Amino acid sequence: MWFHLFGDDDDDEYDDEYEDDENDDIDDSDYYDDDDEDEDEDEYFGYSFEELDEEDGIIDGDSYWSDDDYQIAWVLKEPYFSDETIPIREILGYRPVNNRTIQRVAFATYGIHYDTYFEDIPNINQDSDVADELQTVAWININKEGGNTTSQYWKLKQAYNNNRYLLLGQLQAYEPEIVIFGGTFNLFWHDLIGELGLTLQKLDFTDVDDACDCYVDGSDSSVLYIEAEHPGVRSDTGEYVDSIISAVRAWESGEYSLLDEW
Repeated sequence: MWFHLFGDDDDDEYDDEYEDDENDDIDDSDYYDDDDEDEDEDEYFGYSFEELDEEDGIIDGDSYWSDDDYQIAWVLKEPYFSDETIPIREILGYRPVNNRTIQRVAFATYGIHYDTYFEDIPNINQDSDVADELQTVAWININKEGGNTTSQYWKLKQAYNNNRYLLLGQLQAYEPEIVIFGGTFNLFWHDLIGELGLTLQKLDFTDVDDACDCYVDGSDSSVLYIEAEHPGVRSDTGEYVDSIISAVRAWESGEYSLLDEW
């Protein structure tokens, strides 16, 4: 079955305290509903974690939450299939991996985790470690339904508006340390500030010329927000992958200064 993924492989370029000293025989459960408290704690912009993870999201929880690697979220546009919608977790398990979008996600993620550039990354269809990197990410599409080979901006904007709080809930719940926006940053930035409360500041890299534009939350540099092109864009794969890896390396080493707030 042939399929093409995630749009844009042909792309040219959002109290009262209860005192029980005199009432030890009274059960606190009469006063507190634990189920309601847990439900509130588990909601992200009105969605439960399970609801956030239905269409896409964290591919494999054990791999994503591993202490050994960065938690990386890729925020892309939309899935596209020629005949039917196939679950993203199933697609990322397909071998061989021949789709440009998926390959570049795997290459860049591998390069970040293994601290290496594209020229030293093994062939994805000859080394299972590279393909296995697809299991370590959170994969977030703006449009949760099928799209086209080239994403039309007005449709993508409409999908963002429809899924706005679901998408923000995913970013909040997954707690990524690196967020890679693949041609989608322009839809998110206003809500990153207005809804998630970030103070976005652009990084001015000291000795890196080929890195993507990147942002952090003011003086808190614990999360890196990368403004990349869509991984399906027609360009050199090595240059695309290394522009992301270079940005992460410079951020890790602190080789940057902060520009003015957004």
